[in-house]
Amino acid sequence: MGIRLTWTDNNFGEDGHRIYRSTSPMDAESLPAPYDEIGPNVELYDDGGVMEGETYYYRVSAYIGSSTEVVSEEIQITAGEFSIADLFANSETGGWYDPSDLSTLWQDEAGTLAVSSDGDPVARVDDKSGNGNNLTISESARRPLYKTDGTYHWLLFDGSNDRMSFPAGTIQTGNGARSTFMALTPLDAQGSTVYYLAVGDSNISDRQSWRIRHDSGNGAVRLEIQGSAAVGSTDFVDGDPHVIGAVTSGSTLDTAALYLDGAEDPQSTSGTATLETSSVSPSLGSKELDGSSYEGFANFRFYGWVQVNRALTATEISNLSGAMADLAGIPIS
Repeated sequence: MGIRLTWTDNNFGEDGHRIYRSTSPMDAESLPAPYDEIGPNVELYDDGGVMEGETYYYRVSAYIGSSTEVVSEEIQITAGEFSIADLFANSETGGWYDPSDLSTLWQDEAGTLAVSSDGDPVARVDDKSGNGNNLTISESARRPLYKTDGTYHWLLFDGSNDRMSFPAGTIQTGNGARSTFMALTPLDAQGSTVYYLAVGDSNISDRQSWRIRHDSGNGAVRLEIQGSAAVGSTDFVDGDPHVIGAVTSGSTLDTAALYLDGAEDPQSTSGTATLETSSVSPSLGSKELDGSSYEGFANFRFYGWVQVNRALTATEISNLSGAMADLAGIPIS
């Protein structure tokens, strides 16, 4: 939960901006001490220190030195419950997939036959972010099943041939910042290498990639940012539900932070984190090799995935981790 402020920076040469906040209206002529100060040429501020249901009053100023300050009009905002939709409020690219929302699940790619019962095959999962990056699979034999125990909802990938594809632009290529959070339960036997999420070329060592896989080398699930020089990864063991995530804010791996069940797994790796344009389609549940063949089919429960092509704030990471954990029944603080 948090409040995001946005504005148009019409000033030139300012030294920075001041954020003023109060729980009651503020007089522009006698403002309280700044709540926060940020740099120049900024048009966004995330306030994570708010309480649900509380009303806050804000003003933003641009200042030069100690004598010149231009103050905005006051706005009033009531903090509400965190919504994943808030992460896409500024037209961010990416995707949001939630099997607990049956209105987004279809037994056919055209979206004419709704998923309604435990065991129905799933051919399409609508993207709730508004970007239209739907998960799809045309071959009926490769479709995962919708499953529910009456409380939680997931897609079951069988580890034999189930997979889904998504548009290449869902995960931003190049040097751009990106954030990935997925809730899943790996069910694979130890000793095999399988892919829960794979973006990158078939020659994985020659191109940068973004992937969640079961690593046969160490018997653990890993989220990896594969660069030309290094790998950033975080591990966990099969059989239990987890929320696994990664955030990069720049083009090198030392800007990467990896998360497991809401807690950061600090990285000390270096090297490029550039994600190159791939000659194969991004894949959920396997790795595509050449457009018609695949490998590394994963057996897992898929509770949801959020992809936002910017670096999330610490508050957003905490809120999103909690929301994803709720989908899988994971108790995290």
